[in-house]
Amino acid sequence: MIKYPYAPSPDFLRRYEQTVLAPTQRRMTEHLETIPEPFKSTYTLFFDKCTLRDLLLCSADNLIGNIHKIYSEFPELADRYWPAYLLAGAPIPLDIDKYCIRSKVEKGILDGICEDAYTFLNHPRFNGLIYSSWLKKCLEEATKHSDKRRILYKISNAAFGYVKVNDDNAPNFPEWIENFSKVFNYADLSRNFGIDIVNELGIHVCLYCNNEDIQSRGEKVEFRTDLDHFHPKSKFPFLAVTLSNLVPAGGFCNQSYKRDDDMIDYAHPFVSGVSNKTLFYIEYPAGNKLTENNYSVKLMPQGGKVDRNLKAFEIAHLYSNNNEIKSWLSRTFSTVDWILGLGDEDIPQQIIDQILDISKPPHATRAKKFMVDSVNQFAGKPVVMFP
Repeated sequence: MIKYPYAPSPDFLRRYEQTVLAPTQRRMTEHLETIPEPFKSTYTLFFDKCTLRDLLLCSADNLIGNIHKIYSEFPELADRYWPAYLLAGAPIPLDIDKYCIRSKVEKGILDGICEDAYTFLNHPRFNGLIYSSWLKKCLEEATKHSDKRRILYKISNAAFGYVKVNDDNAPNFPEWIENFSKVFNYADLSRNFGIDIVNELGIHVCLYCNNEDIQSRGEKVEFRTDLDHFHPKSKFPFLAVTLSNLVPAGGFCNQSYKRDDDMIDYAHPFVSGVSNKTLFYIEYPAGNKLTENNYSVKLMPQGGKVDRNLKAFEIAHLYSNNNEIKSWLSRTFSTVDWILGLGDEDIPQQIIDQILDISKPPHATRAKKFMVDSVNQFAGKPVVMFP
């Protein structure tokens, strides 16, 4: 994963404030009038124009702090959009759906788990909440052990963010809670300002995989790459138009790998990424020449949240199986092996320039980290630095 030096220009920020921030502030003012007491006073005090500006323009390393600040202040919003915030730590085994309930002993074990879960949901912090109270009611009313297991599984899924609160006949939420997400109108931003964001950042390669080309194209039909909500707007609607939460990304990474995951425990590419430390190590038969089909890629630990990203986006698999990379790697191995076979200790700079373009940043160069690590490995020493 590539770290991007996020620093929008003053002119871009002025246009964003006019096109996105100001309409959001107006919509919030209108929405606050629809909120009943005693909620209205608290929401009005919290979501003033200054707070909204700070929220929409916050840095990427403050996103999680804002998530916790808002959901701790307004648990009814967490109950609707991200119940995992409230249900985290529910005393339910991860494999509860696989528990056997044939024997008396097995049913007794399940009953014990139900009692613990009910006690957990009976905590005062859930008082007055709609979805959490509904889960408790479902658990309380379940008589068959198969139903108890099903409800426990639903609670466990909700605790890990894998369920939508409007599924499975869940109760309806008040209109003002449902309409809260409409204040932060991403469709408006996408239509009126999406191209501006992509053009301003100038990211031409997906930051998650550093391989997929994401340049915009078209004149008659203008097309732009995906703007990924790093923290998804379905779970965090108040971040739907926050600039630092919008990451130009490849379709594969955004739609197939990341999808609707909350990404709380993952590295944001505007905050951290791989460094000059070796990431890719090419494994191939000792004493043999590397070919397109006799190698695999091993990832060296980077530490922290970055390793979670590398696993989630299956980076080792991508770089082991991409045909274009296979071809480049075998050619590069042959070139470096030939130069070293001539007795040269160093690879001439003109050869390095032909192998990879070191003049461009990694957010504009496909597979740059992979190429740098591969050349250095084949040369037996650092000959190219990764920025």
